[in-house]
Amino acid sequence: MYRFTLLSLLLLLIGCATPTRKTGEPSLNRLAESNSPYLRQHATNPVDWYPWGEEAFEKAKQEDKLVIISVGYSACHWCHVMEKESFTDSAVAAFMNEHFVSIKVDREQRPDIDQVYLNAAMLTTGRGGWPLNAIALPDGSPIVAATYFAPEEWIDLLQKVLNLRTQSPEQLASMAARVAEGVAQMERSPFLPDAPKLDFATSQDAANSILPSIDPQWGGFQGAPKFPMPDVFRFLLAYGHAAGEKQATTAVTNTLTHMAKGGIYDHVGGGFARYAIDSIWHVPHFEKMLYDNAQLLALYAEAYRATGDEAYRSIVAETVGFLQRELTDASGGLYSSLDADSDGEEGAFYVWSEKEFLKTLGMKAKAFKDYYHVLPQGNWEEDRNVLMVIEDPAVIAQRHGYTEREFRYMIPVANRLLLEQRSKRERPRRDDKILTGWNALMMSGYVEAYRAFGDDSLLSAARGIADFLLGNMKRSDGGLYRSYFEGKAEIPAFADDYGFLIEALVDLYQVTFEEKWLREAERLMQVVQENFRDEANPYFFFTEKNGETLIARPKDVEDNVTPSANASLARGLFLLGSYLYLPEYLQQSREMVEQLQPQIRSSGGSASHWARLSLWLATPPFEVAIVGPDWQAKARQWWQRYDPNVLLMGGAEEGDLPLLQNKRVEGATMIYVCQDKVCKLPVEDNEVAFGLLE
Repeated sequence: MYRFTLLSLLLLLIGCATPTRKTGEPSLNRLAESNSPYLRQHATNPVDWYPWGEEAFEKAKQEDKLVIISVGYSACHWCHVMEKESFTDSAVAAFMNEHFVSIKVDREQRPDIDQVYLNAAMLTTGRGGWPLNAIALPDGSPIVAATYFAPEEWIDLLQKVLNLRTQSPEQLASMAARVAEGVAQMERSPFLPDAPKLDFATSQDAANSILPSIDPQWGGFQGAPKFPMPDVFRFLLAYGHAAGEKQATTAVTNTLTHMAKGGIYDHVGGGFARYAIDSIWHVPHFEKMLYDNAQLLALYAEAYRATGDEAYRSIVAETVGFLQRELTDASGGLYSSLDADSDGEEGAFYVWSEKEFLKTLGMKAKAFKDYYHVLPQGNWEEDRNVLMVIEDPAVIAQRHGYTEREFRYMIPVANRLLLEQRSKRERPRRDDKILTGWNALMMSGYVEAYRAFGDDSLLSAARGIADFLLGNMKRSDGGLYRSYFEGKAEIPAFADDYGFLIEALVDLYQVTFEEKWLREAERLMQVVQENFRDEANPYFFFTEKNGETLIARPKDVEDNVTPSANASLARGLFLLGSYLYLPEYLQQSREMVEQLQPQIRSSGGSASHWARLSLWLATPPFEVAIVGPDWQAKARQWWQRYDPNVLLMGGAEEGDLPLLQNKRVEGATMIYVCQDKVCKLPVEDNEVAFGLLE
């Protein structure tokens, strides 16, 4: 891997020119016809933007110009800042238009492009993020990539790269070649010819690599900023259950409790922001992303099943309310995000002055001012308050002359009043595109919430997403599309879209016992095997074999705020192999995990989905078949238990799954507890069956 700081070299060059500031009103550029809400936000920029495609690169080659590749997304605050400061400035735009061909990319639609240039940023500057701005040769090979620049810094960098190209074109080409090779190396998957056999110590080591980094007071990872990282805590919850490890379980519950009290959670409208800028979950980076809320919904529902904490029930209900009110399309699919900014200011939609807060709540305002830590001078900056809970409702109730029961009853009433007042403000922009993978995560989130609470509307919502995706995102060749916007599905899906949807369809089977969902998941996995498989090892590429050629073909292995594509597909292989008796899938899943054991053991925080799967591979899950007319009532008791080491199947009839054959008994509903396809004697009583899980 090559790691060097090209910016340091560029800053040594002299002869920097500053463009003369020009005036003029911007007109619509070619992004006005884009299928991306984010790109359309740049349609009035005076920059002569191109969407990603051959037209832009052909122009660069014909005119012998370098290329600017600027990557961002709709809800990104600093993307908006750089747009306002640089891309709407006529002088900056004129300089870019004269010397470069400029391309805008929506990272949510094209994560493959984003990953390539994000890797380039890590190589050339040592850091990544958004906005992501790369300067590349006419063929797209990056020379340097970095994040936000103030206008003067941006022009300075562009001029220095131009100077280097004029003064030493061979050096510039050599640098680009080295960056391209470094990016290619970063995408090479690990391969251990003699991978050790997997055992329970793999998950144990993964947990032990995470726990010392957990903040013992506030939860989450120590330091700031603080990201929720739901999959990490789903792993710790499962590991704590499997190992009887109280430290792991406490890390989860402490994190969830403090997140729910902090400003990262929207106490008025429900749902979570993407991260907190501090170490106590107080001040969020205000954008709300579908993928975060989908996974946090699943995590809080699982934690409720594990602990019975009623506060988690409230968080799930309020988050569902937010999702259905703010992000759900009439078709059943869900939109991508809400912006951090409104009225030209970050967080303006969510924060409160003391005056407005008191006026909204009237007679009860003093108690809630105390409860939500609202200060005259603001608890964030100037007179702005980010609502957060720092004391227990019982303490607030006693201080203000209420019983605890009275005050708890008042909380949702006060929140409704605040929500009504807040709805009068200018709303954050919403990104209305519907993404396959993120909607699949949402489907799984709804299923987990249904398991925990048995609310049929949650199951209906999960079905609605499944129907939308399978009805609108299928290609004529059997594959999937990634993005749906204004009635049109576009962009071939990536490996994570397939992985998340396969997992979600299996989740949906587990609460409906409708085998059509398993069969669809199996079909999608066959598409993956044909189009994404790396023949040299058991892992999958992020892009299809016949897809667009970039300077490197990404291979997503490392878990982050969402599971990696390969971890999701490995888990999907295990699930399909278990339900459908496909030993080749089980073996492939095991090989993928075993090859990655060093990373799982040493860096569980970036391999949490892998670590969850390693629990199953080390201790095979129980396969519980419930067959007979009363299957749903009996299954509901299993759903409400927290036991991630159980795979449920069954139905009123035997169905076609191998394990269900010859399991039906006329007039009875039988429960079969099996492991590794070996079943114990059937029973009719759930309590007896629970006792067989040993």
